Amino acid sequence: FLHVYHHCGMVVAAWICVKYYPGGHGTFIGLINTFVHSIMYTYYLLSSMKINMKSWKKHITQLQMIQFFIVALHITQLFWTDCEYPKWTAFVLIPQNVFLLLLFAEFYYYAYVKPTNSATSTELKGNSVSFDPNDKVKIT
Repeated sequence: FLHVYHHCGMVVAAWICVKYYPGGHGTFIGLINTFVHSIMYTYYLLSSMKINMKSWKKHITQLQMIQFFIVALHITQLFWTDCEYPKWTAFVLIPQNVFLLLLFAEFYYYAYVKPTNSATSTELKGNSVSFDPNDKVKIT
């Protein structure tokens, strides 16, 4: 849900910004998003070259959460500055970024913070995990 919702929302928001409101606040959002995606795609490149980048995953998610916070904070400027960028966009983009921040925080919690009582993932400290029919965990 997080991935699909995020990218569908980005397509709609990007189209509206480019079509009706080029420049201004939308430029900052695009700039910070490009920075974050450059780091993400560097991670994907290095991972595809079989370079161990697992420690980056947690930090990339943290970076994405920081991005949504900064963007929401940046958009609040529309309430106290006298620029020509439409203020209604703040009423759409601030809740959108807060919602994305919460979705990413939930993902972060379940992926990196919450302790697992049973081995339900495919990896456990770098080892592969499989299950036998008697629900016994077998680490190889």
